[in-house]
Amino acid sequence: MNTIQKVSTVTQLDFLEKLEIRKLVERSNLFEELDDYEFQRRFRLSEESVAELTLLIEDKLESKTPCNNAVNPVEQVLIALRFYAVAYMQLAIADLFDVSQPTVCRVVHRVSEAIASPLLSDFIHLPVNREECKKVCKSHNYLFFLSSIVSN
Repeated sequence: MNTIQKVSTVTQLDFLEKLEIRKLVERSNLFEELDDYEFQRRFRLSEESVAELTLLIEDKLESKTPCNNAVNPVEQVLIALRFYAVAYMQLAIADLFDVSQPTVCRVVHRVSEAIASPLLSDFIHLPVNREECKKVCKSHNYLFFLSSIVSN
């Protein structure tokens, strides 16, 4: 082995020693850790509602590679719901779920798009003509003493 090969080998060994071993974090299961009351306080939905929502959109949230420690669809929905519930700093939510802040950002975006997809029209109906608008406004004015509000 000549000197150049030895230097190359030493350089490679130094490089390998400096590499950090990737740590896979075992994330907590909030469905098991929190009782029903605490779960609903934190996410504004019951466990059953979260499970149903996840079933409706999980195909849009699946990881494309099985090789990494990807955030599963249930965790993604919980991250997004926590963000919606408190509009909190993404870094604080990242700490709660043992993920990075950029991951929280991507997850909130992905879940928001999945919810706003055709799924939205299954649950939200907006009036399409003036008569429907007047009818809805009138019913809300009667029930809640509100005027010019359109909701369903």
